[in-house]
Amino acid sequence: MTTMSKKADERAPAAGRVALITGGAGGIGRALVEAFVEAGATVVAVDAHDVDSGSGSSDRLVWRRTDVSSPDEIGSLIDAVVREFGRLDIVINNAGVAHVDPLGAIDFGRWAELMAVNVTGAVACADAAAPHMMRAGWGRIINLSSVWSLVGAQTYSAYGASKAAIRQLTKIWAAELAPYGVTVNSICPGWVKTPLLSRFVDRLAALHRQPVENVLREVLHLVPQKRFLDPAEIAHAALFLASDMAQGITGTDLVIDAGMSSTLPDGLFTRPVRGDVDYSKIKSEIYGEGLQSDQEASK
Repeated sequence: MTTMSKKADERAPAAGRVALITGGAGGIGRALVEAFVEAGATVVAVDAHDVDSGSGSSDRLVWRRTDVSSPDEIGSLIDAVVREFGRLDIVINNAGVAHVDPLGAIDFGRWAELMAVNVTGAVACADAAAPHMMRAGWGRIINLSSVWSLVGAQTYSAYGASKAAIRQLTKIWAAELAPYGVTVNSICPGWVKTPLLSRFVDRLAALHRQPVENVLREVLHLVPQKRFLDPAEIAHAALFLASDMAQGITGTDLVIDAGMSSTLPDGLFTRPVRGDVDYSKIKSEIYGEGLQSDQEASK
Protein backbone atom coordinates (compact mmCIF):
# COMPACT_ATOMS: atom_id res chain seq x y z
CA MET A 1 0.00 0.00 0.00
CA THR A 2 1.46 3.38 -0.96
CA THR A 3 1.92 6.27 1.46
CA MET A 4 -0.80 8.17 -0.39
CA SER A 5 -3.31 5.31 -0.06
CA LYS A 6 -2.44 4.94 3.64
CA LYS A 7 -3.25 8.61 4.20
CA ALA A 8 -6.51 8.19 2.28
CA ASP A 9 -7.42 5.21 4.48
CA GLU A 10 -6.72 7.24 7.62
CA ARG A 11 -9.19 9.89 6.45
CA ALA A 12 -11.86 7.33 5.56
CA PRO A 13 -14.99 7.47 7.77
CA ALA A 14 -14.53 3.94 9.17
CA ALA A 15 -10.73 3.87 9.23
CA GLY A 16 -9.37 1.59 11.94
CA ARG A 17 -12.79 0.17 12.86
CA VAL A 18 -13.64 -3.52 12.89
CA ALA A 19 -17.12 -4.32 11.56
CA LEU A 20 -19.10 -7.55 11.48
CA ILE A 21 -21.78 -7.68 8.77
CA THR A 22 -24.22 -10.58 8.57
CA GLY A 23 -25.85 -11.71 5.33
CA GLY A 24 -22.93 -10.22 3.46
CA ALA A 25 -22.93 -12.33 0.30
CA GLY A 26 -25.54 -10.57 -1.80
CA GLY A 27 -27.93 -7.68 -2.28
CA ILE A 28 -27.83 -5.09 0.50
CA GLY A 29 -25.29 -7.19 2.40
CA ARG A 30 -22.76 -7.11 -0.42
CA ALA A 31 -23.21 -3.34 -0.77
CA LEU A 32 -22.61 -2.95 2.97
CA VAL A 33 -19.44 -5.01 2.82
CA GLU A 34 -18.07 -3.04 -0.13
CA ALA A 35 -18.92 0.34 1.41
CA PHE A 36 -17.30 -0.39 4.76
CA VAL A 37 -14.15 -1.86 3.22
CA GLU A 38 -13.89 1.19 0.97
CA ALA A 39 -14.39 3.42 4.01
CA GLY A 40 -11.36 1.93 5.74
CA ALA A 41 -12.91 -0.67 8.06
CA THR A 42 -11.72 -4.21 8.57
CA VAL A 43 -14.83 -6.23 7.73
CA VAL A 44 -15.77 -9.72 8.87
CA ALA A 45 -18.53 -10.67 6.43
CA VAL A 46 -20.82 -13.45 7.60
CA ASP A 47 -23.09 -15.59 5.46
CA ALA A 48 -24.89 -18.93 5.79
CA HIS A 49 -23.35 -20.13 2.53
CA ASP A 50 -19.80 -20.61 1.37
CA VAL A 51 -18.39 -17.54 -0.35
CA ASP A 52 -15.33 -17.47 -2.59
CA SER A 53 -12.58 -16.03 -0.41
CA GLY A 54 -11.46 -13.94 -3.36
CA SER A 55 -14.91 -12.42 -3.76
CA GLY A 56 -14.53 -8.67 -3.29
CA SER A 57 -11.02 -9.41 -2.09
CA SER A 58 -9.22 -6.96 0.16
CA ASP A 59 -6.62 -7.27 2.89
CA ARG A 60 -9.31 -5.87 5.18
CA LEU A 61 -12.07 -8.35 4.27
CA VAL A 62 -12.60 -11.76 5.85
CA TRP A 63 -15.46 -14.12 5.00
CA ARG A 64 -16.92 -16.49 7.61
CA ARG A 65 -19.62 -19.08 7.04
CA THR A 66 -21.85 -18.96 10.13
CA ASP A 67 -25.43 -19.82 11.02
CA VAL A 68 -26.69 -16.58 12.59
CA SER A 69 -29.66 -18.40 14.10
CA SER A 70 -27.26 -20.30 16.38
CA PRO A 71 -26.29 -18.19 19.43
CA ASP A 72 -23.42 -20.60 20.13
CA GLU A 73 -21.93 -20.16 16.64
CA ILE A 74 -22.32 -16.40 16.83
CA GLY A 75 -20.77 -16.23 20.28
CA SER A 76 -17.77 -18.26 19.14
CA LEU A 77 -17.37 -16.15 16.02
CA ILE A 78 -17.43 -12.83 17.87
CA ASP A 79 -14.95 -14.12 20.47
CA ALA A 80 -12.66 -15.16 17.60
CA VAL A 81 -13.00 -11.75 15.90
CA VAL A 82 -12.01 -9.94 19.09
CA ARG A 83 -9.05 -12.28 19.63
CA GLU A 84 -7.83 -11.81 16.05
CA PHE A 85 -8.38 -8.07 15.66
CA GLY A 86 -8.37 -6.90 19.26
CA ARG A 87 -11.76 -5.19 19.04
CA LEU A 88 -15.24 -5.18 17.53
CA ASP A 89 -16.63 -1.72 16.88
CA ILE A 90 -19.57 -2.17 14.52
CA VAL A 91 -22.21 -4.88 14.10
CA ILE A 92 -24.68 -4.72 11.23
CA ASN A 93 -27.52 -7.21 11.54
CA ASN A 94 -28.47 -7.61 7.90
CA ALA A 95 -29.08 -11.37 7.53
CA GLY A 96 -32.70 -12.13 6.81
CA VAL A 97 -35.11 -14.40 4.98
CA ALA A 98 -38.65 -13.84 3.74
CA HIS A 99 -41.67 -15.90 2.81
CA VAL A 100 -45.40 -15.32 2.46
CA ASP A 101 -48.37 -17.12 4.00
CA PRO A 102 -51.97 -15.90 4.27
CA LEU A 103 -53.62 -15.89 7.66
CA GLY A 104 -55.42 -19.22 8.05
CA ALA A 105 -52.68 -21.10 6.24
CA ILE A 106 -49.53 -20.16 8.16
CA ASP A 107 -46.74 -22.73 8.02
CA PHE A 108 -45.38 -22.59 11.56
CA GLY A 109 -42.26 -24.52 10.63
CA ARG A 110 -41.30 -21.79 8.18
CA TRP A 111 -42.44 -19.18 10.70
CA ALA A 112 -39.98 -20.54 13.29
CA GLU A 113 -37.14 -20.69 10.74
CA LEU A 114 -37.72 -17.08 9.70
CA MET A 115 -37.86 -15.83 13.28
CA ALA A 116 -34.67 -17.76 14.11
CA VAL A 117 -32.74 -15.94 11.38
CA ASN A 118 -34.37 -12.51 11.40
CA VAL A 119 -34.85 -12.03 15.13
CA THR A 120 -32.78 -14.56 17.09
CA GLY A 121 -29.83 -13.93 14.76
CA ALA A 122 -29.87 -10.20 15.49
CA VAL A 123 -30.29 -10.80 19.22
CA ALA A 124 -27.40 -13.28 19.28
CA CYS A 125 -25.06 -10.85 17.50
CA ALA A 126 -25.97 -7.89 19.70
CA ASP A 127 -25.81 -9.95 22.88
CA ALA A 128 -22.33 -11.29 22.11
CA ALA A 129 -20.95 -7.97 20.84
CA ALA A 130 -22.36 -5.62 23.48
CA PRO A 131 -19.94 -6.50 26.33
CA HIS A 132 -16.93 -5.78 24.10
CA MET A 133 -18.38 -2.44 23.01
CA MET A 134 -19.32 -1.50 26.57
CA ARG A 135 -15.78 -2.13 27.78
CA ALA A 136 -14.40 -0.07 24.89
CA GLY A 137 -16.80 2.82 25.53
CA TRP A 138 -17.71 3.01 21.82
CA GLY A 139 -19.80 0.93 19.48
CA ARG A 140 -22.40 0.85 16.76
CA ILE A 141 -25.18 -1.69 16.28
CA ILE A 142 -27.20 -1.18 13.10
CA ASN A 143 -30.23 -3.39 12.49
CA LEU A 144 -31.81 -3.85 9.08
CA SER A 145 -35.57 -3.66 9.53
CA SER A 146 -37.99 -2.94 6.66
CA VAL A 147 -40.73 -0.66 5.47
CA TRP A 148 -42.96 -3.72 6.00
CA SER A 149 -42.55 -3.15 9.74
CA LEU A 150 -44.38 0.16 9.27
CA VAL A 151 -47.24 -0.79 6.95
CA GLY A 152 -49.39 -3.88 6.66
CA ALA A 153 -48.59 -6.02 3.63
CA GLN A 154 -50.98 -8.90 2.98
CA THR A 155 -49.47 -12.38 3.50
CA TYR A 156 -46.30 -10.98 5.12
CA SER A 157 -47.24 -11.90 8.72
CA ALA A 158 -43.94 -13.57 9.60
CA TYR A 159 -41.65 -11.14 7.80
CA GLY A 160 -43.49 -8.01 8.95
CA ALA A 161 -43.63 -9.22 12.55
CA SER A 162 -39.92 -10.06 12.55
CA LYS A 163 -38.96 -6.64 11.23
CA ALA A 164 -41.26 -4.89 13.70
CA ALA A 165 -39.51 -6.85 16.46
CA ILE A 166 -36.18 -5.56 15.16
CA ARG A 167 -37.40 -1.96 15.45
CA GLN A 168 -38.52 -2.47 19.06
CA LEU A 169 -35.29 -4.27 20.00
CA THR A 170 -33.40 -1.33 18.53
CA LYS A 171 -35.07 1.05 20.99
CA ILE A 172 -34.56 -1.26 23.97
CA TRP A 173 -30.88 -1.81 23.22
CA ALA A 174 -30.34 1.89 22.55
CA ALA A 175 -31.65 2.67 26.03
CA GLU A 176 -29.50 -0.01 27.66
CA LEU A 177 -26.28 0.90 25.89
CA ALA A 178 -26.52 4.71 25.79
CA PRO A 179 -24.45 5.18 29.00
CA TYR A 180 -21.57 3.26 27.41
CA GLY A 181 -21.16 5.32 24.24
CA VAL A 182 -22.80 2.65 22.10
CA THR A 183 -25.54 3.64 19.66
CA VAL A 184 -28.19 1.34 18.23
CA ASN A 185 -30.30 2.26 15.20
CA SER A 186 -32.37 0.56 12.56
CA ILE A 187 -32.72 1.14 8.83
CA CYS A 188 -36.07 0.45 7.17
CA PRO A 189 -35.55 0.04 3.41
CA GLY A 190 -38.36 0.05 0.90
CA TRP A 191 -38.03 -1.75 -2.42
CA VAL A 192 -34.35 -2.25 -3.23
CA LYS A 193 -32.89 -3.65 -6.44
CA THR A 194 -31.88 -7.10 -5.15
CA PRO A 195 -32.74 -10.67 -6.23
CA LEU A 196 -35.63 -10.55 -3.73
CA LEU A 197 -37.21 -7.74 -5.72
CA SER A 198 -37.34 -9.69 -8.97
CA ARG A 199 -38.92 -12.66 -7.15
CA PHE A 200 -41.48 -10.31 -5.60
CA VAL A 201 -42.38 -8.87 -9.01
CA ASP A 202 -42.63 -12.36 -10.52
CA ARG A 203 -45.00 -13.40 -7.75
CA LEU A 204 -47.28 -10.44 -8.38
CA ALA A 205 -47.18 -11.00 -12.14
CA ALA A 206 -48.23 -14.64 -11.70
CA LEU A 207 -50.86 -13.82 -9.08
CA HIS A 208 -52.54 -11.15 -11.22
CA ARG A 209 -51.70 -12.71 -14.60
CA GLN A 210 -50.11 -9.50 -15.79
CA PRO A 211 -46.92 -8.71 -17.74
CA VAL A 212 -43.98 -7.62 -15.62
CA GLU A 213 -44.13 -4.06 -17.01
CA ASN A 214 -47.73 -3.73 -15.80
CA VAL A 215 -46.75 -4.92 -12.35
CA LEU A 216 -43.86 -2.47 -12.21
CA ARG A 217 -46.24 0.35 -13.15
CA GLU A 218 -48.67 -0.56 -10.35
CA VAL A 219 -45.94 -1.07 -7.76
CA LEU A 220 -44.17 2.20 -8.55
CA HIS A 221 -47.51 4.01 -8.44
CA LEU A 222 -47.10 3.61 -4.66
CA VAL A 223 -43.62 5.18 -4.69
CA PRO A 224 -43.50 8.98 -5.02
CA GLN A 225 -40.00 8.95 -6.53
CA LYS A 226 -41.10 6.31 -9.10
CA ARG A 227 -37.98 4.23 -8.71
CA PHE A 228 -36.42 1.36 -6.82
CA LEU A 229 -33.53 1.97 -4.46
CA ASP A 230 -29.95 1.01 -5.13
CA PRO A 231 -28.32 -1.15 -2.42
CA ALA A 232 -25.53 1.43 -2.14
CA GLU A 233 -28.06 3.96 -0.80
CA ILE A 234 -28.70 1.70 2.19
CA ALA A 235 -25.01 0.99 2.66
CA HIS A 236 -24.00 4.63 2.76
CA ALA A 237 -26.75 5.43 5.26
CA ALA A 238 -25.33 2.67 7.47
CA LEU A 239 -21.87 4.14 7.01
CA PHE A 240 -23.10 7.49 8.34
CA LEU A 241 -24.81 5.85 11.34
CA ALA A 242 -21.53 4.05 12.09
CA SER A 243 -19.49 7.26 11.98
CA ASP A 244 -18.46 9.59 14.81
CA MET A 245 -20.77 12.22 13.33
CA ALA A 246 -23.78 10.09 14.33
CA GLN A 247 -22.92 9.78 18.02
CA GLY A 248 -26.10 11.62 19.01
CA ILE A 249 -28.37 9.38 16.92
CA THR A 250 -29.60 6.33 18.80
CA GLY A 251 -32.87 4.44 19.08
CA THR A 252 -33.90 5.80 15.70
CA ASP A 253 -35.56 4.14 12.71
CA LEU A 254 -34.17 5.55 9.48
CA VAL A 255 -36.72 4.97 6.71
CA ILE A 256 -35.27 4.84 3.18
CA ASP A 257 -38.15 4.03 0.86
CA ALA A 258 -38.29 6.75 -1.84
CA GLY A 259 -41.30 8.20 -0.02
CA MET A 260 -43.48 5.09 -0.13
CA SER A 261 -44.60 4.98 3.52
CA SER A 262 -44.93 8.74 3.94
CA THR A 263 -47.81 9.55 1.61
CA LEU A 264 -50.89 8.29 -0.16
CA PRO A 265 -50.61 7.17 -3.79
CA ASP A 266 -49.95 9.80 -6.44
CA GLY A 267 -53.12 11.36 -7.83
CA LEU A 268 -55.54 10.70 -4.97
CA PHE A 269 -56.07 14.40 -4.22
CA THR A 270 -54.46 15.96 -7.28
CA ARG A 271 -53.97 15.11 -10.90
CA PRO A 272 -51.43 12.28 -11.12
CA VAL A 273 -48.00 13.34 -12.27
CA ARG A 274 -46.86 10.43 -14.39
CA GLY A 275 -43.72 11.79 -16.01
CA ASP A 276 -41.77 9.66 -18.42
CA VAL A 277 -41.05 6.40 -16.66
CA ASP A 278 -39.24 3.80 -18.76
CA TYR A 279 -40.57 0.55 -17.30
CA SER A 280 -38.54 -1.53 -19.75
CA LYS A 281 -35.38 0.07 -18.40
CA ILE A 282 -36.49 -0.52 -14.81
CA LYS A 283 -37.21 -4.13 -15.69
CA SER A 284 -33.69 -4.59 -17.08
CA GLU A 285 -32.24 -3.02 -13.92
CA ILE A 286 -33.86 -5.51 -11.56
CA TYR A 287 -33.56 -8.61 -13.74
CA GLY A 288 -30.24 -7.78 -15.41
CA GLU A 289 -29.54 -7.29 -19.07
CA GLY A 290 -30.60 -10.27 -21.15
CA LEU A 291 -32.32 -12.03 -18.25
CA GLN A 292 -35.95 -13.05 -18.26
CA SER A 293 -38.59 -12.97 -15.60
CA ASP A 294 -39.95 -16.32 -14.39
CA GLN A 295 -43.14 -15.52 -16.29
CA GLU A 296 -41.31 -15.05 -19.61
CA ALA A 297 -39.04 -18.05 -19.10
CA SER A 298 -42.05 -20.34 -18.68
CA LYS A 299 -43.54 -19.45 -22.07
